[in-house]
Amino acid sequence: MGKREAKRKFPNFLTGMAIYGAVVLTLILIGLTLFWGFLTAFEASRPRNAVDGYLESLTAGHIREEALPALLEQVDTRVQDEAACRERLTESLEGKLTAAKNVSRSTADIQVYILRQGSQVIGSFQMERTGKPSWGFTPWTVTGEEFDLSFLLGNKVSLTVPPGYTVYVDGKPLPGSCVTQEDIPYPELAEFVGDYDLPTLMRYEAGPFLGQARVTLTDDEGNAVTPDAGSEVFLDNCSPEEREAVDQAARAFVQTYVDYVSCTGSDPATTLQWLRKLMVPDSALAKRMRDALAGLHWVSDRHATVSGMEVGLISRLGEDLYFCNVTYTVNTRDITGQVQVESRVKLLLRQTGGKLLAEAMATC
Repeated sequence: MGKREAKRKFPNFLTGMAIYGAVVLTLILIGLTLFWGFLTAFEASRPRNAVDGYLESLTAGHIREEALPALLEQVDTRVQDEAACRERLTESLEGKLTAAKNVSRSTADIQVYILRQGSQVIGSFQMERTGKPSWGFTPWTVTGEEFDLSFLLGNKVSLTVPPGYTVYVDGKPLPGSCVTQEDIPYPELAEFVGDYDLPTLMRYEAGPFLGQARVTLTDDEGNAVTPDAGSEVFLDNCSPEEREAVDQAARAFVQTYVDYVSCTGSDPATTLQWLRKLMVPDSALAKRMRDALAGLHWVSDRHATVSGMEVGLISRLGEDLYFCNVTYTVNTRDITGQVQVESRVKLLLRQTGGKLLAEAMATC
């Protein structure tokens, strides 16, 4: 009988132990759950954890879409459309994001953080205590954000070029709507404007653009030209043969002109005859030189000699009209003795009867 009673009692013991273990395990799980809830509430109440969680969830795509509308209001979409802006923004938002508390704007209930990519500020966000308190702790939640990527906006493009030239930004030609001014005189030809139908310039303006815009320029034949080229580069359009012919004609005219106005060597009337052969007949320049003869009869020989001459900026302005400037040095004599004078003139020469003859002159 004793053995049978012992056998019956043993299963009852195991059942009791199982029930006891289950109760203890349930109490442990409840305790862990409560402890985990406590820890979660505590961690959520710490601002730094909320900041880290926000940074982990923040994507470049989200920043791009939030910042894009404001940027599109400033970007010149005639050239850089929305798709190109998205691409440029995506390229620019690949760095690590960090946040630092803005103490001056933060309070006990609202904390403001400055958002940076590397060292560049790209926006800010604010957090507030929101929701029901748990275990006496109120969680921090991001309640507002703003992004400012205007630092990516590059400067405007402004180029003054001849008609027929094409300005490109990032490989895309600027449309005619980007032309802000036409018929701009060349500075080098200012003295002849109004008397001649001279080539002019036009100004393109566009931008701003996202990022550093790559600007390229081609001439009317599709040849690449340096975008920052000055007007002197645009005027340099002669063949070597044309340059040689203009150089010789300009030197001959200036040399004879100096002899004439300085009364060098012979009677001014004789020198005028030589000079007339180098000028377009009946031109304003020819009339000026002829009218000067009356005064030159009262000028003594100044023994002027041309000691140096340089012909530069030779340009074809039309089918038979050419431009050049000439810098020359004259050794002469005044009341103090021998002096050296440097002068500069601009010349227009026209192909007349198979020769290049001076038609207009301006002193500089």
